[in-house]
Amino acid sequence: MTDSNGTDWTATNDTRYVYDGWRVMAKLASNNDVTNHYTWGLDLSGSREGAGGIGGLIGMTGVGHEDYNLLRYVYFYDGNGNITYVYQDDGVSERASYDYDPFGNITRSSGSMAETNTFRFSTKMFEPDHGLYYYGYRFYSSNLGRWVNRGKRR
Repeated sequence: MTDSNGTDWTATNDTRYVYDGWRVMAKLASNNDVTNHYTWGLDLSGSREGAGGIGGLIGMTGVGHEDYNLLRYVYFYDGNGNITYVYQDDGVSERASYDYDPFGNITRSSGSMAETNTFRFSTKMFEPDHGLYYYGYRFYSSNLGRWVNRGKRR
């Protein structure tokens, strides 16, 4: 994230991610402390990465913002691997819910984590500052309904 002080831009924080193939395993703060740890299972293909991890995210363990207790969340999907619900691990407390149009635009969302949860359409990370989903080599704009770059050449 950046912050403006007039004409110059200054970095205000640095977030890093640890990957295992297509799957994000951890989110790190600028001091390399783990803020979130992600648990993955089989994706829509029935393998670990055959569908690029779509539909494979099981849960997230994160550090609470106020009391620094570990908070655990469980993810639920529709048939296309889109995150539809996020529940706290007690199985009762719904923290986020989403409905999507065919292009990935959120048509309805609710819950205390609906804005801060980064995994949404196709189980991919959403970058709210730019309104893009990150698919590994390419970025997807649900507003445009298309990829915004060509991706990596092989």
